[in-house]
Amino acid sequence: MPAEPTPAGPSVDVDTTMLRIAADKLDSLFADAAKRLSDTDNAIASTGRGWPENSRSSFDRFAGYVDTRRVSLLTNIAGLSEALVAAAIAYETQDSANATDIATVTGTAHTPGVSA
Repeated sequence: MPAEPTPAGPSVDVDTTMLRIAADKLDSLFADAAKRLSDTDNAIASTGRGWPENSRSSFDRFAGYVDTRRVSLLTNIAGLSEALVAAAIAYETQDSANATDIATVTGTAHTPGVSA
């Protein structure tokens, strides 16, 4: 017995241009955060010589913690930007493939990059 077709899910409209704009904004945030946090890291590091020897290891741990948090934040921002671009590409690729399939079934011409 042939499998019954499954009903289509709800229609989803994705504006890939907006995904790319959001990724660009995250890239700008990344650049700004990298600069500001680097300046802060440098300011913190420059105060290290003012700490007494018996407190130095605590200061070094604190400076390491701040550096680790900076790297983590920047890594997460970059990852979000990359994910938005990847999503835009995936949606565009799927949309183009669907348009090609529809054109094949209906015998109409399909121009890549133009939705059916």
